[in-house]
Order: sequence, then structure tokens, then C-alpha cells
Amino acid sequence: MRPHALIGAVVLASCSAASVEPEAPQTVARGQLRFELPAEDARFDAAFACFAERTGWTQRPLEVRGNFIAGHWCTWDGSCTRPQRRDEPGARWASVGTLHYPKEGATSHDTFGVQVSVGERRAQGWSTSVSVSSNGKRILGEHAFVTFARPGDPEAKFTIGLRYTWRVAEQEFFHTSDEDPWVWLKRVRVSPAALRDETLAAWTGLRDEVVHALEQGQVRKCVYGEYQGDGIPPDCVEKVPLSPAEVEAHRAKIEGKLARVKAAMAEADTLHASLVAIAPVDCF
Repeated sequence: MRPHALIGAVVLASCSAASVEPEAPQTVARGQLRFELPAEDARFDAAFACFAERTGWTQRPLEVRGNFIAGHWCTWDGSCTRPQRRDEPGARWASVGTLHYPKEGATSHDTFGVQVSVGERRAQGWSTSVSVSSNGKRILGEHAFVTFARPGDPEAKFTIGLRYTWRVAEQEFFHTSDEDPWVWLKRVRVSPAALRDETLAAWTGLRDEVVHALEQGQVRKCVYGEYQGDGIPPDCVEKVPLSPAEVEAHRAKIEGKLARVKAAMAEADTLHASLVAIAPVDCF
């Protein structure tokens, strides 16, 4: 056989192998998980039991995928792994997970942190999703956020939580909080007023920071070098002030966002009811 023909055969074999479906994830039993902290042990079990009791949801076994160990629930075909299905009206989903550093041949797993996510997509009205993580170390860190959205109205979507950003040109502004993620989530579920006050305070504070920076001329934009056509983005060669028109456009954008959040919070009773329905306080 000619050398180039052999090479071609090897390449074809490699391509064929690459098209094979990935291996199914390893499944584990709850008893194989050894949590770093007793509180994590209890929190994981409480959330897991809560979702396991929901009727009409398909439950996946605990599965190991790299650093992640999680159980999943959903209301569609049972795979619960295709996130695009979450955009379909009526979809509901949840997961309870923890983390580990894989060890070859281990029959048990030393785990740390707890992550819970749950959401629903409604055909009408407000859809709600929640994600919270603690002790995620360098893999996931700590976070908690709640997102509300309306079908067919992307501008209505907004998030509240421990950290989120607003971008103006090349500069990002951050809303951040060092509060424990579980404490924060519990606090915003106390009442519609608690949810409304947290939301308006956070978004108003972020708006004020952005507007102040715009008014003081603190925001700069990049002037980029010439693109060389090599697939590499050109460098930012200089940062210059925004024009007056750009300042006003960015001010109008953040003011418009705050106005939409305020309008949504006029329905705080509805939003709070949706939140506690999918994420009851006694679950996690």
C-alpha cells in the first residue's frame, strides 16, 4: 500500500472514532458521597428529597461528570441534559449537585460544596429560575441569583443576586455582595416586600454608579488598530472619552433598565409567589 493511502486510512478511522457518542457518565449512590462539612450533607439531602417528591418530573440518577456530581430532574424526555429544552413553554427543571476532585479507581467521593438550580418556563407571565452555590472553591465559587423573564420580551428579563454586571463600552460595573448565598436566598423569599426592596436597592445602586461615572467622564472607549485579516482581533491602541451622544445613549440604556425593573416590581406579589413555588424555603 502506498504511504499516502495508509495515512488517509488512518485519518478516516480517526474521524469515524470522533463521531462516536461520548461514554455515558458514571452513576453513583448517595452513600458514596462524603461531604466536607456536615451542613452540606444535610442541605444536599433536603434539596434532593424535595425535588424527588415532585410528581410529573423525570429523575436522573446521581451522575459523575468530571468535577461535578449531580442529580437532575425535568419534565421533558428524561435526558434532562439538553438545556435548549428549557426554552419550551411548560418546561421545568432542577438539579442538586456537589463537587469533587476525581481519583483514579475511587469507590467513594470526597465532596465539597452544594449547588442547587431550579426553573420553569411559562407560556405566559413571568418565568423564574434560581441558582445557588456555596463552597465551590475554585471551580464554582459562591453565588446566588434569581432570574425573571417574560416570553417574547427579552428586554423584560432581569436578574438579582450576589453579583451581576453592567457594561458601558469596555468598562464593567459590578453589583456585588459578600452575603452568604443561602442567607441571601432565604431573605428574598421571606415576603414580596423583601424581594422588591432587595431588587430595587441593588438595581438603583448599580444605576447610580453607572450614571456617576458617565457624568464624571470616567468611562473610556477603545480605539482599535487596523484589522490584519488574520482572525486575531486588533489591539486597543488608545482609550478615549465617550462623545456626549454616547454618554446620553448609555445613560438612557441604564435608566431604561431600571425603569423596567421597577415596573416588574409592581408585580412583586406575583414574582414572589413564582419564586417560592419553585424554590420553597423548606427545600433549601
